[in-house]
Amino acid sequence: MKKEKEEWKEIPEYEGLYEASTFGEIRHFKTKKLLTQHFHTDGHPRINLTKNGGTSRYKVCNTILFTFKGPPPDAPEMKFTKFAESIYD
Repeated sequence: MKKEKEEWKEIPEYEGLYEASTFGEIRHFKTKKLLTQHFHTDGHPRINLTKNGGTSRYKVCNTILFTFKGPPPDAPEMKFTKFAESIYD
């Protein structure tokens, strides 16, 4: 059985700040420290991402999807800040 290798990629609009992995982890870009995932009442883990003094909370699954697959196909101009409100939420 072939073992998968974890791949890390910078999160769009958070380049140089955070990375997402194919195994569902989020970490700081510079320190490589994993972020703590907080579980919402709906059971989905969420993470807080900070940029320019502001903090936003996102579902981890949406963040991974957006990082590795891009924005939803029906809204290519959609920004990451609106991604959590998309049809993928």
